[in-house]
Amino acid sequence: MTDGTDTVTFADGVGGVTNFPPVRGQWGPSIAGIRTSPLGGRGPYADVAEDLSCNIRNTTASLVYANLDTLTRLLDKAERWWLRNENIAPVLLKYAPQGSTIHDHVTTPMRAIVLGRVGSSELNGVDLPSDVNDAGMLFEIYGVKIACLRRGAWTGQNDTTGASATAANPTVMTRAFSATHPIVSPVDITIAGFNGTTTPTIQAGYLVVGSQVNDIQILEAEAGASGVFTSVADAAGNARGGSVLRFTPAGVAAVTSAALSLTLIGGQCAVIAAVRNNSATTSFLLQANMSGFGLVTSTPPYLIDTSTTAPRLVLLGVAGSNAANAVTLQATASAASGTLDIDYIIVVNLRDETVAILAHDAVSLAGVGAGAASLAFDFNPLSDQGPRVFVSGSSGNVPLTYRGPMPLLTSGINLYALWTAPNGASWRFTTTAPAVLSVSLNATRYRSFLSPQ
Repeated sequence: MTDGTDTVTFADGVGGVTNFPPVRGQWGPSIAGIRTSPLGGRGPYADVAEDLSCNIRNTTASLVYANLDTLTRLLDKAERWWLRNENIAPVLLKYAPQGSTIHDHVTTPMRAIVLGRVGSSELNGVDLPSDVNDAGMLFEIYGVKIACLRRGAWTGQNDTTGASATAANPTVMTRAFSATHPIVSPVDITIAGFNGTTTPTIQAGYLVVGSQVNDIQILEAEAGASGVFTSVADAAGNARGGSVLRFTPAGVAAVTSAALSLTLIGGQCAVIAAVRNNSATTSFLLQANMSGFGLVTSTPPYLIDTSTTAPRLVLLGVAGSNAANAVTLQATASAASGTLDIDYIIVVNLRDETVAILAHDAVSLAGVGAGAASLAFDFNPLSDQGPRVFVSGSSGNVPLTYRGPMPLLTSGINLYALWTAPNGASWRFTTTAPAVLSVSLNATRYRSFLSPQ
């Protein structure tokens, strides 16, 4: 147990003598279960209690009491870091199972943050025996009991992918980790390609993350042209496919586009649409219809109001489908006037916790200096109290607000992600040149373990 300054070594891993030898047969690591609340913000696994028993010894009584003070001070620091958010280092419990071929007691132990005392009386994390005063003669305190709370998942080695090639936003980028890892684990994602000079403000946008190839699908809306839905060229607005789907209402009845092909997916699916209301007086209701094998489900109608005539990204909602292979767009106008443009839609298969959608607000890069900058979506389970989203540059970091599930999680070998945002009159985020910005993806996974490995 250590915070980098104070350390208590119960066992050194090679059979050496320590001043805190564990009582034989008195401890086995607790195994965490699924967190019952989805609002924990610290991963899918619940915090667990550990009950450790050890003897404390040394060559003099004063050194024994100093060792006891080190142990109690570590638990005090753990609570100050966790409960009071004091600017100190977290306390880590490190463990390497005997005979492990994955974890080593020196270089690659399993690690978990200690959150403080626990038990029927959380004011007494170190329970001393009644004969503690005999340490003055024996230079040892027998049967010291330690009750502490730790994060439920042990963290092993990091798994970093390296940066992907750059791609114009929005593009689904992919990274592969070095090997599969079956336990769902926190992952940090970095979107690079920004610059304090050429992209002085990162506009509000979306990050979408998945772990299977069909989790994130981008469909060009102009493929749905039919009747009052027409394909209109809009290269000047940096339309993703060069054109947009334009709805020109002939009345106030709901009208449905032609179908957009979708690679077969099933389950709850979210739909994000890039839209532009070209009217200052006519509002529109827009919904997505997921269809397959004769079944149709729809997102709720979403109001595209008259607050702006610039492109915007909207989350239309979620529709459940056992098997969907096509999407149509249904639009309703408040009057037989104006037009509604749709550039593309993003369909996200929300099949499990490794798929996530995050919306973030705009942020100025003035505080991070000139030169290269990146968007970071982080949660290091060995140093962070909770998830963080920030922009990073040569002069530091600036936090920004976000909405959506964090920390981001992944399992398996592959990671898929896209980032996108409109920019003024442009459908896609651009530099000051202007030119559509290309970004890259990098990821670091903190491998989680539930039991000795």
